Amino acid sequence: MNSYPRLGRSVRRTAYALVSCCLAATMLAGCSTHEGEYNPPGANARVGNMLIRYAHISEPPNGPWEIGDDAPLYVWLYNEGATADRLLGAETTIARSVDIVTGDGDERGPVEVPPEKLVELEVSTRIARAR
Repeated sequence: MNSYPRLGRSVRRTAYALVSCCLAATMLAGCSTHEGEYNPPGANARVGNMLIRYAHISEPPNGPWEIGDDAPLYVWLYNEGATADRLLGAETTIARSVDIVTGDGDERGPVEVPPEKLVELEVSTRIARAR
């Protein structure tokens, strides 16, 4: 028996839209140059009981990301609910594909997010042509 509630289509679409907005915001967000000010990276959102925090694409090591590059995306998930939840996937309009991977770069299945727990993820995104 599956202990995870099945999300309706509208909830999934809302979740995908919020993740897409977070990913787009990370591409467009600038950094503060004010000395002594802490400006945490990324964008934040909420989908039901799930908090999405610090969603941001890593800075490229040698110049701008090129089309076709694999760019790491970092995101924290925090489940405020009383029951466990899962991240099944992600998508965005600014990347050709989004793969949830382990620290070694191997693809992984759904990400379990226990209640009242923080899960930190690195997600690989394939940079697509600007639209």
